[in-house]
Amino acid sequence: MARQTPKIRFVHRTGCSLCEAMWSEFEACRAGLSADIGSRLEVDVVDLVDHPELEARYGQRIPVLELERHEVCRYFFDETALRASLSRLPIAV
Repeated sequence: MARQTPKIRFVHRTGCSLCEAMWSEFEACRAGLSADIGSRLEVDVVDLVDHPELEARYGQRIPVLELERHEVCRYFFDETALRASLSRLPIAV
């Protein structure tokens, strides 16, 4: 099976304390992933301030961490859910 670059999207709002906490926990988790995976994650950080079309979609229901366009966790970081989602991709976690 072909290997792929996992695509993560982190939707947040500048100044949001929940968002800052989730990002910090995600980064710590990412650093703990195997070097092959952690360094290959393609992370798109989306600030709702810059994307009014997404503001309408998410509103106050942030932060959100998505993997390959599927929600992994909302409000609070869930390392178990992220690792489970990554394990379903054609990559080694």
